[in-house]
Amino acid sequence: MPPSPAPVTVLEQFLAREPGTIMIHLHWVDLCGILRARVLTKSRCQKVAASGQPARGLPRPYLGHTDCNDMPESYLPATRSLLCPDWTSLRWIREGHASVMCDVREDNESYGDCDPGDTFDRCSRYALGRIVRALYAEHQLTVIIGIEIEFFLVDKPSPGDWPRIDTVQAYNHASQASSVRDKAEIVLVACIQHLERCGISVEQYHAEGGSQQLEISLSALEAIAAADAYVRSKEIISNAASLHGQLATFLPQPFEGAPTSGLHVHASFTKGSPDSQHANIPHFIAGVLGRLPLLCAFAMPSEDSYKRVSSLVTGTWVSWGTENRDNPVRRIEDNHWEFRAIDCMANIYVVLSAYLGAGLLGLQEDEHLRWGDNRHFQHRLDDAQRTQLGIGPEQLPTSLQEAATLLRSDMRGLDAVMGPKLVDLFVVVQEAQQVLASRMSADTRAALAFDAY
Repeated sequence: MPPSPAPVTVLEQFLAREPGTIMIHLHWVDLCGILRARVLTKSRCQKVAASGQPARGLPRPYLGHTDCNDMPESYLPATRSLLCPDWTSLRWIREGHASVMCDVREDNESYGDCDPGDTFDRCSRYALGRIVRALYAEHQLTVIIGIEIEFFLVDKPSPGDWPRIDTVQAYNHASQASSVRDKAEIVLVACIQHLERCGISVEQYHAEGGSQQLEISLSALEAIAAADAYVRSKEIISNAASLHGQLATFLPQPFEGAPTSGLHVHASFTKGSPDSQHANIPHFIAGVLGRLPLLCAFAMPSEDSYKRVSSLVTGTWVSWGTENRDNPVRRIEDNHWEFRAIDCMANIYVVLSAYLGAGLLGLQEDEHLRWGDNRHFQHRLDDAQRTQLGIGPEQLPTSLQEAATLLRSDMRGLDAVMGPKLVDLFVVVQEAQQVLASRMSADTRAALAFDAY
């Protein structure tokens, strides 16, 4: 394999293709799933790339809306983290602006418990890369990820007013042609044009079940590239909507009485040896299903997330089924599966690290796929039918508190494979976020959520 070009070469080649670039956003996602940015001028970015060094440090890269006082003792007042741009991820995001995704490195002179040999051990993007490499090194397994993004598109509210949908939900709007006309079509076409300019391929868009609820399906990519594309897609969709006087919200249930919005992750598996193409996929899926209630704590991080634990959304029981969306895991083909118990408030790198890490553990331990192929509505199964399919007693958590409790219980190896320091900090940040939310009024919480997601 030829050596990778130097960062400054990658940057200069990009600037030659996009000469109108004046600002470059150094992007990362915190542990609450919020996109963060430090925006550098082109000239400053050229100096950073030429030096081969990280960008200037920052004190609190992971913490969502929480306060440093709520962090563990190892998170010192003098703590500094460094942004390490992955220059291969450099992309156009809007006129005059580009984006580069960053890994977050701990400064081992600032963190009290930093391991000098692994200064990325709280970085979720880096953790995902480590798990992807382990899947290939240990099992010659490559995972290709496709992501479906659900969101509501509504008129941008006046200052002091609340976003709202135009019509009361009265019936299922899914794939209804009239729902993607007029304002919606203008915004959707702008989104697709901007996404493709960014190098993000789109499979399709369509109306979802709710009034003004839409879905954009991204083409499949290798795991880190897919996560990067998803992060940028949300930013591009939000910007395109705003330019047309609209608001795109990715919250799991932004409007009372409206359907919920989720994030669906499609995983396709390829083996190094064609003779054993699908041989160990059942072990991978067993690893996921065996830890699925725990995965919800990483992938569904808000109280509203658990309004999605219902029929034809995620289902309520731990199960899988061929082309059956009334399960949290859907089989499309032997090497193509969909994970449904996820929403857009989650950090996508944490989500994929958790799911792929669970699958890796299933492979390492040769876990048995004891669940049968459920092709029925879960709520129509009686006890005997569930037993025959191997379904039960495990169910998905139905509240954030129930899910959070699982993070303080037996992690079944997931903390080790994701990284103990990353998981520990995730737990602390989520708990601090809940405390912060409890101090706010309902209106303040809602305003904060609409602003961030």
